[in-house]
Amino acid sequence: MRTRVKICGLKSMEDAALCLRLGADYLGFVAEYPVPVPWNLKRAEAEALLAAANRLAPGRTCVVTGGKPAAVVELARRLRPAFVQLHHRETAAETGVIAAALRREGIKLIRAVFPDMEAGAIRAYAASGAAALLLDPRAPESAASGGAADAALFRRVAALSELPLILAGGVTADNVRRLLAATGAGFIDIMTGAESAPGIKDAGKIQAVLRAAREQDRV
Repeated sequence: MRTRVKICGLKSMEDAALCLRLGADYLGFVAEYPVPVPWNLKRAEAEALLAAANRLAPGRTCVVTGGKPAAVVELARRLRPAFVQLHHRETAAETGVIAAALRREGIKLIRAVFPDMEAGAIRAYAASGAAALLLDPRAPESAASGGAADAALFRRVAALSELPLILAGGVTADNVRRLLAATGAGFIDIMTGAESAPGIKDAGKIQAVLRAAREQDRV
């Protein structure tokens, strides 16, 4: 099975085109995130980037955001990504409202879950209408700080629902093969592991992590 790879935190079309050229499957853009992070785009920046990215890679764009349902849905309607990754402290009920509204727009929802969440909360998110879950080892309040993917935690969360679970958190060329082997993840999200600095993608790091992922696919 070919591992799907999303490279997130993009802030320029040059980096977006680079990621596609090197073999990334999906492009991630952070927009109007509720907590200050180095990758956050203002509305006007996001509109320009998504318009170009949707032409370059239709069906392969994702906007990472959070907030009240009306604001998230309105942002999605303006930017028209293929996916919205809901990545803050929205409740399961709010997530369901957002998922239903996005579905009517032809946009799928990815719901981020965090290590401090109880099993019941994760099950409720999985039942909210999301197309996939993403396990982030960092709490949303500290999204700009480090965090490492935890294979054992990933397996426990994956067992709570039948939705695809995306592996995230400090994935690099040095650890991606081990993490894929330990988790069986079919989808990974890479941000800092593809950067030379926050928001600046590095061609060498992108090539290395994608090469390692594809090598593990062949095992």
